[in-house]
This record gives sequence, structure tokens and C-alpha cells, in this order.
Amino acid sequence: MNNLYEFGGSCDVIIRCNSERTIGGKVYQANEPYTILENVYCSLQYKNITSDIGTKNNVIATRDGLPDFVNITNVTLTDKINCLIAEKIQPQTIGCVYYGEAYDNVIYLPEIPIVKSIFIYYKNNKIENYTVEQDKILGEFVDGEEYLIFYEKISQHACFDFSTPHYGYFTLEIIGKGNQDKISDQVYIKLPAVSLMSVPVFDLVNGSVLNMPMQFQIIHQNQQKPYFNVGE
Repeated sequence: MNNLYEFGGSCDVIIRCNSERTIGGKVYQANEPYTILENVYCSLQYKNITSDIGTKNNVIATRDGLPDFVNITNVTLTDKINCLIAEKIQPQTIGCVYYGEAYDNVIYLPEIPIVKSIFIYYKNNKIENYTVEQDKILGEFVDGEEYLIFYEKISQHACFDFSTPHYGYFTLEIIGKGNQDKISDQVYIKLPAVSLMSVPVFDLVNGSVLNMPMQFQIIHQNQQKPYFNVGE
């Protein structure tokens, strides 16, 4: 019987921890789901598909039939993805810029910062005499005039070191839709052992902070073989 299989389009990818490990300060058990990537695009890549063997008049094409990489694109940046590509650290100081209007010798800040340093400018001139009280600045200001204020505060969120961690092996399960003899059915691909290899590109131009495919190298040695299935 010659079945016709067709599949493509977006899919969901479950990332599981291959063994117990700690990521972002949380302990995950072996085979526990770490996160799910929804509506992404996947492609499996073979490193060496063909090679030529033989004499001048006898060329034979051969291939080593296991995929080496899986590329995942259209990934939404989340805290879980952040923890895979950068080391999570404690909150740090962040710089803020604020244009505040003076009223009755007071400029109110938009928040109550833990101030590390503060600088105030009026018409490009630095203001020296002022006092900071929680969410306001007191001084001899001109009513109705706008002042440029630079200050630092402690972030209320975790920060991420640019150093890239390595968390060992993961398991990927790719779940999508396909057709078997023109009848819609589920496509399932399991990659029992993969390692994240891609280097992130932090792109502040094209509307996305993270611009990369997430590339995982597929580990074959001493591991269960990857496989795919069409149908429930």
C-alpha cells in the first residue's frame, strides 16, 4: 500500500528537560516540560547528504541518513527563552530619563525610585541645588517649566547576563498538522536528545529584540533515534 503523506506550515514544539537540571533558579525533573513554542516553523537539516565514491566512470551517491540540526523560527521571546540564551541574575540598576514640569518648586517623579544617582538640567544648564524626597524633587524651580532629569533605579524584574549558559540536552517534540492520503491528521516528530547551539542576535532595528533561528544540534551517540509519525 502506497500512502501519500503531506505536511507543512506552523507547528508547536514542546521542549523537555532530558535530565534533571536547574534553569533560571527552578529545578526541573527529567522529562519534565520546560516550555512550549507555539506557531513556530521547523526544518530538519542534514549536515552531509551526499558524497561521491568510485572511479571516473563509476560514481556512487551515498548518504548518512540521520538529521544533524533542527532550526526553529518565528519564536516569541519569553522569560523561558531568555533563560536558555542568557544567564538569569538578580535585579540591577537601570538608567531612566524623565522630562518633569515644575510646580511650586516641586518636580514629581513618575515613580518612587531607589535612586543611585540623579542629574537635573534646565535649558542645557546643570542644576546643583535640590533635594530628593521619595517621588519628588525640591528646589528653586521655575513654575511651568520643563526640566530634564536623569536618574538610576533598581529594576523590579530579574535581569539577564549576556553570557550564554549551557544546560545539557533537551528533548524536542514537534507537533503539527499534515495529510495522510488527503485526510487531515497530526504529524509528530520526536528528537530525544538535542543541544541548543545557536548564538542570539539582539536586533533593535527590525522590531524584534531577538533575531535568530533557535538551532539545536541533534545528538545521536548513545541516544534513542529520532523518529516521526503521521496520525494519532
